[in-house]
Amino acid sequence: MKNFIVTLLILFASISTLEAFAENSKTLSQNDRKFYEKIQQDFGPSFVNSVDRSLEEYTDRMNMFRWSEAKKVESHGQIIMKVETMIQELLMKYPQDSKLPKEVNQRYLVLTYLKFELIMLDFSDSAQKESELRERLTSVQYEVTQNSATEKPFTNAYVDNFEEGIYVDIVDGTVLFSSTDKYKTNTGWPAFTGPVSTDAIDEFEDLRYNMQRLEVKSRLSGSHLGHIFTDGPQETGGLRYCINSASLEFIPKAELEFRGYGDYLSLFE
Repeated sequence: MKNFIVTLLILFASISTLEAFAENSKTLSQNDRKFYEKIQQDFGPSFVNSVDRSLEEYTDRMNMFRWSEAKKVESHGQIIMKVETMIQELLMKYPQDSKLPKEVNQRYLVLTYLKFELIMLDFSDSAQKESELRERLTSVQYEVTQNSATEKPFTNAYVDNFEEGIYVDIVDGTVLFSSTDKYKTNTGWPAFTGPVSTDAIDEFEDLRYNMQRLEVKSRLSGSHLGHIFTDGPQETGGLRYCINSASLEFIPKAELEFRGYGDYLSLFE
């Protein structure tokens, strides 16, 4: 029973292309609540504990992806829709007035219970608060992303990394840059000719330290990333995105599918 539920949840949680957004209530109706409690009683404590452990694994996997809050909610809603589709497909095989075979009825009850549990899970409050960020990030990562600090040149994590892969926001997992746009400079920080998508970033005038610069931030999380300069390669537009390694997490090409970024494998074809 547990293996079936775990496999089902991990399969769904691995989906990276989501075509629809499903709004879902975090509470059950009175009738659903009664049915939910009846299934609990009929299947017993071992079944309930098995589902609870499976949902913990599912939640951990969702959080491992470091997706933005919006994408977690979207993905979770899509998963609920898929479970509901499985329930409806099961019921369509039998006339409405017929009695479900024992094994089919058990599968129906398991899926229904799973749907109820998923509905009550809430990923809408997953945005990291200050205390959580301080716990999860290193001091340098926190100061750079939250307070617009600049890490030391030449000794940072990704300045000399040219392995194939993508660079995501260390705070929320938004895809920002690709190794296909990274190039070597003598500045001491990672340099890119541009982001994977300009929709993922925002640009702001930065007049600090008696300088006029263009700051770049991650749009969803607001993380400070670095600055944009006009001394980049002319053949790619002349821009140099000078980015702090501390603002990024590198996902190697070989791990993209597993980490939920399979859509970006096309960057390397």
